[in-house]
Amino acid sequence: NALAIGCDGKQIATGGTGEKIQVWSTESGKIAAEFAKPGPGDSIVASLSFSPNGELLAYGGDKTGVGILSVTQPDHVVQLGLSCELVFAVRFDPAKGRLAAGCSDDLGAGRLVDPDAPAKASDHAPGTIFVWDAPYDAPPWTLVGHDRAVFPLAFSQDGGTLVSAHIVGGTRIWDVEKRVVRTSLKPDEFVLSLSIAVSPDGKIFAAPEEVDPKERDRQVDAIAIWDMDGNKTARMPTEHTCISCLAFAPDGNGLYVGCYDGTLELWDWQKGILVESFIDPEVK
Repeated sequence: NALAIGCDGKQIATGGTGEKIQVWSTESGKIAAEFAKPGPGDSIVASLSFSPNGELLAYGGDKTGVGILSVTQPDHVVQLGLSCELVFAVRFDPAKGRLAAGCSDDLGAGRLVDPDAPAKASDHAPGTIFVWDAPYDAPPWTLVGHDRAVFPLAFSQDGGTLVSAHIVGGTRIWDVEKRVVRTSLKPDEFVLSLSIAVSPDGKIFAAPEEVDPKERDRQVDAIAIWDMDGNKTARMPTEHTCISCLAFAPDGNGLYVGCYDGTLELWDWQKGILVESFIDPEVK
């Protein structure tokens, strides 16, 4: 369910329904560290994120709470005080090491395991984003503007901007320092937003959108490019369903697009050209 790559590319962390959160060395292909999955046996790790220096690994999920693990000190676990039971996204700020977590409790506590599980009484508004400043020993401050479950979160490289979206749209562009919404996009701009990517220069972001929202049975997705003022600057149809992950290349020119049908594409987003396509033959 969850995968994170360290900033230096030397570590990959994985987590899900299994008993462990594991950190792998990309050089040796072996496990470098592992941790017991937080929460009860039916908990699910839904998101992982490395700190800028790669020393810390944050987690969130269904019944896991939000916490921070030390990659070099496996016995050191910090469970952050948070009443959310369902967190689909945790992200470290690449510059200052802040940690953001989006709450999705309005989907119902235990939603990933039991769709009929009732939501518990909450002390925060649906869609609240919680932010901890390093060293994470003080209560979090909040960004309030969504009214639905928050799915993707993405920081700019300088940490000054955070882009977020809820399950069926309602994208927000936040000024992190001022703790306010800079720009809000219409709730119907995106549908089932599972991923957002901010360019390395922080000037644009990419997000999926449906080619034709009226044709829900087909649900063919496109990639939209937006500037930080909320203007759509480019759009690329992919002819795939359910874009699940987006990532800019380090130079900002390429955009990687992963889909549920086992396809990984590399786009030149400035020219709107598909550069290369990789297909996993084992995905049906």
